[in-house]
Amino acid sequence: MVATLTATPVLPLEELCTTLGESAYWDVEAGKLRFVDIVGNKLYAYEPSMKKVESWDVPEGPAALAGTTDANTFLVAYESGITQVRVDGKSLSSKLLGPPGMKELNVNGRRFNEGRLDRQGRLVVGGFGTPQSDGACAFECDTFQLQLDGTIRILDMGFRGDLEPYASRPKHGCANTTCFSPDGSKMYFHDTAVPYTGGPRRIYEYDYDPETGTPSNPKLCIDMDALGLMGMPDSGTVDAEGGIWFAACGSSSVYRFLPDGTHSMTVQLPGCCVPTCCAIGGKDLDTLYVTSMTQYVQEMGGTPETSTHVGALFEAKIPVKGLPEPKYPLPYLPGCEVL
Repeated sequence: MVATLTATPVLPLEELCTTLGESAYWDVEAGKLRFVDIVGNKLYAYEPSMKKVESWDVPEGPAALAGTTDANTFLVAYESGITQVRVDGKSLSSKLLGPPGMKELNVNGRRFNEGRLDRQGRLVVGGFGTPQSDGACAFECDTFQLQLDGTIRILDMGFRGDLEPYASRPKHGCANTTCFSPDGSKMYFHDTAVPYTGGPRRIYEYDYDPETGTPSNPKLCIDMDALGLMGMPDSGTVDAEGGIWFAACGSSSVYRFLPDGTHSMTVQLPGCCVPTCCAIGGKDLDTLYVTSMTQYVQEMGGTPETSTHVGALFEAKIPVKGLPEPKYPLPYLPGCEVL
């Protein structure tokens, strides 16, 4: 039996509303949920104990955000590349880490989309492809990995089997649902551009080598078409029991699946048909947080009833615990260029 829960906005829309909320994670030490607004060019931190939200303006769209072992230093994937950002009150300083030439590659709408740290602290971040005249995305994005020694490499995410025609592409169009099993041996990934070009809505599970950070042997994990579920898989996370959570954009729902592909829980978001990302946090790691957006509401089938709280940040108590988010082992390097 599938359990059903309901989430509610943490703050009124006039206090917090994101154009494209993404990349949420719980900062255990700070007691804050951190997330971004890709289109609004902002970094956010929400402190539940105070019902307070802070924000920082940034010069580019921040697609992915991750913490480091320095409490005030973060990794941000901008259009120009993966950047080390230090927060000092309301001031920011930054240092571009790479990859070289990313700004030149990210043309005609292509950019980073979302990413997560693996259990060892490497940042894995994918892209969003160039929109075509028919509205679909081009399959031209790579998946980048910031390794523990500071170097950046491109991961081979290409399928080597004959699971489906869409699985043979060496690149992707819109990276989503990037997250890792509790022991770090599995990686989950969905290319949202596939269903936009007529393909299936499927999340794949990779074997993932914790020592090298190398994904391999992809296989089908979650088949939304076969289950008749609504929405497109967007960003996700994994709980302490190995349950896979992801926002289903276009459905007003977040779904939880077991690793064997069984649908076990649905969290409903009344008035919001466009959830974008979920994270588990709170003092006891038992609160689900969900970002959303004000974009693509009509494209996702939004109605007046399902659009009253688009752009809000939602929360819901859940019956399973989350996991502390890994941190990238990066000391602050002085001499960064001030934004």
